[in-house]
Amino acid sequence: MYKIVVPLWIEFFLTFAFGITLAYYGLDFLAFAFTSLLLLLFLIFPHLPKHLFIAGLILLAGTLYLNLFAIPFPLSAPAVQNVEVRGKVISYPRFYEEKCSFILKAEDVPDYQQRMQVFAYFLPDIKKGDEVIVKGRISLPSKPGNPGEFDYPSFLKKERIYYILTVKKESDLKVTDKAKGINFFLNNWREKAGKTVKENLPKKEAAVLSGMLLGKKEEISPESYKEFRRAGIAHLFAVSGLHVGFLVILITWILSFFSFSSREKIVISSAVLIIYGSIIGWPVSVMRAIIMAVLGMAAFYLKRENGLLNSLGLSGFIILLIDPYTLFKMGFQLSFAATWGLVYLYPCLKKKIRCNSWLSDLILVPFSAQLAVLPLIAYYFYLFNPVSIVTNILVSYLAGGAIISGFLGLFSSFMFPFLSPLFLYPAGFLTEIIVLISKMVIKLPGAYIWVKMPSIWLVMIYYAGILIICFSLNFADRSRKYFLLGILMVCSFIIVLCLPPSVYNRGLVEVVFIDVGHGDSILIKTPQGKFILIDGGGSRFSSVVERKLMPYISCRGINHIFMVINSHPDIDHLQGLELVLKERKVQYVALPEVFKDCPEYSFMKKSARNLVWLKKGDVIESENDFRLEVLYPEGDFSPEEKYNNFSLVIYLKYKNFSLLLPGDIEREGIEFMLNENLLKKAVVVKVPHHGSRGSLIPEFYKTISPEIAVLSVGKNNFGHPHPEVIKELTKENIEILRTDKKGAITLFSNGSELRISTFKL
Repeated sequence: MYKIVVPLWIEFFLTFAFGITLAYYGLDFLAFAFTSLLLLLFLIFPHLPKHLFIAGLILLAGTLYLNLFAIPFPLSAPAVQNVEVRGKVISYPRFYEEKCSFILKAEDVPDYQQRMQVFAYFLPDIKKGDEVIVKGRISLPSKPGNPGEFDYPSFLKKERIYYILTVKKESDLKVTDKAKGINFFLNNWREKAGKTVKENLPKKEAAVLSGMLLGKKEEISPESYKEFRRAGIAHLFAVSGLHVGFLVILITWILSFFSFSSREKIVISSAVLIIYGSIIGWPVSVMRAIIMAVLGMAAFYLKRENGLLNSLGLSGFIILLIDPYTLFKMGFQLSFAATWGLVYLYPCLKKKIRCNSWLSDLILVPFSAQLAVLPLIAYYFYLFNPVSIVTNILVSYLAGGAIISGFLGLFSSFMFPFLSPLFLYPAGFLTEIIVLISKMVIKLPGAYIWVKMPSIWLVMIYYAGILIICFSLNFADRSRKYFLLGILMVCSFIIVLCLPPSVYNRGLVEVVFIDVGHGDSILIKTPQGKFILIDGGGSRFSSVVERKLMPYISCRGINHIFMVINSHPDIDHLQGLELVLKERKVQYVALPEVFKDCPEYSFMKKSARNLVWLKKGDVIESENDFRLEVLYPEGDFSPEEKYNNFSLVIYLKYKNFSLLLPGDIEREGIEFMLNENLLKKAVVVKVPHHGSRGSLIPEFYKTISPEIAVLSVGKNNFGHPHPEVIKELTKENIEILRTDKKGAITLFSNGSELRISTFKL
């Protein structure tokens, strides 16, 4: 009989974390029920193992602890108001382009307003620890409108923040008292370190090295960060446990030249790590790494056994005591998974391979870490990076050299500034090589693929499979069947993860009105699994395409699009398609022939593999019973005329299901179609031009007699939809669905029945 021994602190950490999870999801009663059941069993059977009862108490403690820690948010709290707030800056401000963000700890306000996320639309001279007075607009963060979209309210809740404070004018943010004491020291050190890097390296390498050493991710360009993520090495460019590990190596090496006692070395090493953690703002991965590093160095210098798994469990337990909400943060989960891979999976695999060469370690160390985080990367980023294991083998050690050299450059800048370039130049050179490798790697076929976000159950199957494999490797005899079972579970996860999105809902036509705010974007999946994207949203004022359209396409795991169609070249319909062409394989690009000479289409013409010009009478039949027919327009377009009235009007037909997509067509265009009898009856209609008053003609709705009308609108959408449009739709007994209220609206039809699903309830 085999006995599985779980290290004590790992057991405490997991049980405490499970109790917190139950409380977070409102399942407190399960913790109370389980603990009560254990107590009853102990009263009946007093010889049961005591540690089971202790585990039950820790589970209950985790549940109670989160409830004590939580800040209740009243339902009647005002969502928006103009206020003057006095408080203290408690995070390092992030500066990007012409905007700044920081967390403010407010004074003399209710508990749920004590921490606010501040956005200033200018670059104020503020630092962590400054006392400030801020005048601005308080509002609740916007909820996501589509699957895959970043859930900002949930993210802020984990920081115990419920409100955003927006400041527009520089005169509305005043510093009443500058940072003092430790904050003054840390601000100066951080500022001088960043300045030293920028003065000695080119802009791009300086930005990347600042991210690696100081956690200033905002200085890395979005395009570069995308490349790092797709290559599977984004963790290198934000301070993590890896960086702390290399700093520990550097500290240990430097202390070896001095005759300090063991206790003095522990104190000095711990002090350096704590100062460094404070300088970069204590991200959770660094907090975990520093706790483990201090425990490890204490064991090393005092010549005691260092149980890495126990250290991992203890560090997790301490972090959850500091802030139980950390458990639900992506950084915490990725950091602990990667470390678990290093301290648990790596020894298991090394024992099985029985190879002690440096080459095997060179491969096994990053392989173990990547194996541990694989499902989390898929869950949070919708990416599967087969090449990431190879990339990490190539760049992890280069990163180590860059980090150690960079630290030496920063340390020397305070005492011997003339020595800084000697260390920073090699660090910049190594950084440049890493960037070059990432660029080359992502161009390899199959380097990365977008995958459908896996379910929690699928992720659990993967980790259960990994644990079963490790169990079988630890017990050689009679373990083959367990090994094969574990391999089967892991392979099942990967196979399901990599299934193309076309296999889901086979035989149904699927139409998704994506919430892109003020704009249109409609994704159609044909019954045989081909994807057609009509319009892509867009804005001159915000990154709506990056925030809304692309995350939705990514979380569906869409790598290939059969056709993109643009109804007309307004930015709120065209901009998103340009990004889709850059980031996905698109077989056909279809544009309205009437706008053939419009300069707005220069990028589309240049990027299209197969370009199609559409006009009235054209039909797209990709498969049996499914067709898209262009009902309008034809003829010439004069630059003096509005684009809207020459929008493509597309009619989708699949057996008995029909849908009319009239773009932004207005009164003149609608009247022309009515006079020429071009309109057809449709089960569903997208309301023209986001429900503007200028597109309202009652005869339009009487002619097509729809059952459902979809409004693609956003918040403060230039007065759209107009009340008269809503009144007319209501009068005709047409069901109204709005993306600003329902989020993404999805229609499923087998050709005879229609099912509707909305992202927001």
